[in-house]
Amino acid sequence: MAKKTLPKWATTVTPFSKYLALILFILLPFIGFYLGMQYQQQSGRSRHADITVSPTQIPFPSSPHAPNLLIVTRAPDKIDNLPLLMQAITDGKKVKQLYDEINALPTFLPNGGVTSCPIDFFASYTLDFYSGGDLLLHGVLDPTGCRTIGLGGGKAKWAIGVNGGKFINDLQQSLMLSKLDFYGSQNGRPNMR
Repeated sequence: MAKKTLPKWATTVTPFSKYLALILFILLPFIGFYLGMQYQQQSGRSRHADITVSPTQIPFPSSPHAPNLLIVTRAPDKIDNLPLLMQAITDGKKVKQLYDEINALPTFLPNGGVTSCPIDFFASYTLDFYSGGDLLLHGVLDPTGCRTIGLGGGKAKWAIGVNGGKFINDLQQSLMLSKLDFYGSQNGRPNMR
């Protein structure tokens, strides 16, 4: 059987082929970087977020009634391999504990300023605390990156330190999720927590 070979013009090194290879070697990384930046802007996601918070204290909603219902939702996320989550926590004692733990968290950047939030795996949870039929508190927890609980109007709590770790751990346990099911993974890489 005859061995097939490429035509001579396809295998000959010429000055033109050298320059073409050099140009492609230099340009392709820049083109890939540009296309990646365009994709990131279209997807609306960023690994680093510069966040500015005013140096005001957050007035925490008060109610004559303790919260007795927590609705937790998470949008499906194919990148993090996380399905849709909609779960109600109805144990009044546990709901009040989570509510009080958020209240005890420090204000995010209480003196104002800007910070960078790396390693954000994009899992986020919407937390709606109810007392009877009244909404007491609406927040969005980002358990990675800066680990903030956005409360709207540029206000946020910071789930850092012992208290922040306890709150996130208590929420995870209340939802009965493993760390992998809570944080998700990207491209088969499990969360490093």
